[in-house]
Parts: sequence; structure tokens; C-alpha cells
Amino acid sequence: MQEICNAEDRSHAEKAIEAFAKTHGAKFPNAVRSAASWLIQTRRWRSPPYCGTWTIGPLASIPVPTRGAQTMTQATIDHPFLAQRLREWLIFRAVTLKLPWERDDLLASPNWLQLKTAAGTNTRAIEILAEAGRTNRIRNTARTGLTNRSTS
Repeated sequence: MQEICNAEDRSHAEKAIEAFAKTHGAKFPNAVRSAASWLIQTRRWRSPPYCGTWTIGPLASIPVPTRGAQTMTQATIDHPFLAQRLREWLIFRAVTLKLPWERDDLLASPNWLQLKTAAGTNTRAIEILAEAGRTNRIRNTARTGLTNRSTS
């Protein structure tokens, strides 16, 4: 799913959907069908008219293509783990690409996401995690990252 969302252009997205279908098609047929239909409906790749928001549960709105948001919501509605993991990846994607994201979403995210973010490049996120990360390891990783930034 990450490769589909981060595809540079339509041909890369098609290849990512094919790979996802081969790997996970039997277990997640609705997700494959939804991703394929979203790609077919999207005439212009990542153009502003298709930008909207996608919210599932308590997650703050994160910009994604509107048609993709509708189909992904439908695809994940019966799969709570898939919905949770997609929320986590959307938060990680927003933080990494410096898109809009909420402090509370980052602090409520699981340890793996906080640790990856603490080792990343988003200074605002690293400062938040250095102060309020869930575990000592996350806070120390973030503090080390900030220290390394200030010395270089």
C-alpha cells in the first residue's frame, strides 16, 4: 500500500497495485479492487481537483486523493487491523514528507512509528518526541538526533 500511495506517476502506481495484488490479493481482495478502481477513476495523477481528506476513527484529517479516500475507506471498513496500519502509515508519510499532521496523532501512535520518526529528519517531530515520546528509547533517540543536528 505504501508503494501505491508514494508512486511517482501512474505507471509506477499500476506496477505497485499489480505487486500488491500478487502478494496480498487472496487475503485483501477488496483492497486490491478498491486500489484498482481508484487508479482507473483518477484521470490526472495527483492533481489538485482530486485532493481531499481521509479520516478513519480518531485520526485527524490528512490530505489524500478524494476518490482514493472513498475507496480506501470502503476497503478497510471490515478490516480493523488494516485500517489501523493505514492510519499509522498516513501519519508517518505526513511527518516524513512534511505534510500537515497533528501532535496528538504522533504521540498516540505506536512505538515503531515514534521510533522511526525520532530517527528521521522532521525537526518539529523530533523535538516533540524528545520531550514526550512514549518510551525512554524513543526520547533518547530523538535527543541524540537533535544533538547531532546542533553539532553539525
